Parts: sequence; structure tokens; C-alpha cells
Amino acid sequence: MHHGRDQCLPDHHRRQPGGFLDKVISANIDESIGFMIKGGWLKEVTDQAERDQIIEQTRAAMHESAGLNSPFLLRCFKWLWKGITLDWV
Repeated sequence: MHHGRDQCLPDHHRRQPGGFLDKVISANIDESIGFMIKGGWLKEVTDQAERDQIIEQTRAAMHESAGLNSPFLLRCFKWLWKGITLDWV
């Protein structure tokens, strides 16, 4: 039996179809969170369950901010427009 690659990914990576660009943006978000943690973010939070909850809430907010919760075609249009206008800030 063959399992698709997405079956191994956490739910936040499987929300909507989006292809390679969505995966890149999700990876950038995960990397940013990792650097935030290494930089001391959440060091005062000792309860692991609370840390996990804060991390997931932050990840969800970053996904929303990046537009990953928008419909696929709308995301494509916005990213195309940003590319055409060189607005990648």
C-alpha cells in the first residue's frame, strides 16, 4: 500500500492544497519559530503542554498572517501580484 507524502505531515501542513510555495512558506514559519525558541522565547514557560499550546497558537497566527488559510486561487493571485510588483516585504 502506498501512502502519500502528506500523510506523514502534521495537520498544519495538510490544510489546503497549495503546492510547493505553501510548503516553503510553512517551512519558513516553522524555522522562524525554531529560531524564536532558540533565542529564548518561552524560556520562562516551564509546562510543556503550555509551551506546545503557545507554539501552535503562534504557528496558526503566522499561517493566517502569511495567507495560508485563504482559498488556493486567492493565494496564487496575491503571490503573483506580489511577484509582479516586487512587493515581498
